[in-house]
Amino acid sequence: MPTSTQRPHSPDPLLTRRFAGGKVTTGLYTQSQMPPAMFPHPPLRVDRHSHPQRRDNPARYQNAMRLLQDGRLQIGVTGFHDAAFNVGIMDRYDAPQLVEAVADLPCRVKMVAQRNIADALLVALNALDTPEAGRRGIVLITSGESSVKEEWARELAETAAQRRIGIHVICLGPKSDDPTCGPRINTKNTLGYGGFRVVKTGDQLLAAVRDSFDGLTPAFGMKGTNKVVILVDCSETMVESYGNTTRIEMFIASLNEFLKDPLIRSYPVPWANNTLQNAHTIPRSRVPLGRGASDTFTPGPRPWTPRSA
Repeated sequence: MPTSTQRPHSPDPLLTRRFAGGKVTTGLYTQSQMPPAMFPHPPLRVDRHSHPQRRDNPARYQNAMRLLQDGRLQIGVTGFHDAAFNVGIMDRYDAPQLVEAVADLPCRVKMVAQRNIADALLVALNALDTPEAGRRGIVLITSGESSVKEEWARELAETAAQRRIGIHVICLGPKSDDPTCGPRINTKNTLGYGGFRVVKTGDQLLAAVRDSFDGLTPAFGMKGTNKVVILVDCSETMVESYGNTTRIEMFIASLNEFLKDPLIRSYPVPWANNTLQNAHTIPRSRVPLGRGASDTFTPGPRPWTPRSA
């Protein structure tokens, strides 16, 4: 029997870590004994040497890559100006026909100011109206607000939410006279996924595209085939001079970079001044364990192995 002066000892000691100022503390607390302030996340698994293991399993990343190579992600592209039109049929993310169709987008631009987003949403909903298992989503790239059929566009967004189809809106380089910086018809509030982002640079656009596909790319344990329709603004604003390029060329470059490896995700990278910047991306399986704004982290490449932490 332990006396009152002895330290309480758990029969099942567990190594715990707290990242506060770069310090690591250990103790003999178990999950049930640990105060909530000390235990904000599920416990880290430890190996036989009491070394914490990574939360992200490399085997799951490899499984997702295998699903991706098996064609479990299909992408279609639809353009719109004063009317909607199909650019690329629904096909594998790495299909050569898809890349060729996207590269031909500047030739499909119409010199009109109208953006008929409602027609584009209708085309996307028809393409995604399939009984097959798998997640479905719409990624809308636009340079500003819808100029026609705004009420119909909102009704179609509600229809998409009823069908569990997430809508991600990315407003690229909005003009100063655009009070709303794009249509707020995303499904974030109704479904819990979707989003609205305003971007001004190529890096921001690439990060926004990766974030939009975060829940749409193949993942461990998924069923069926995930399908995504990308709606691209093809009005005259997209071919106007924007920096040293045009908005449409910026989108093509960002999409081609994304298609090289859709499993890469955008993560906040802590820099030397302990601030977070989202313009840099790290593969999902290479995110440093436990990194946060309070950690001291030196910028630069970091080699990764399955046991690195």
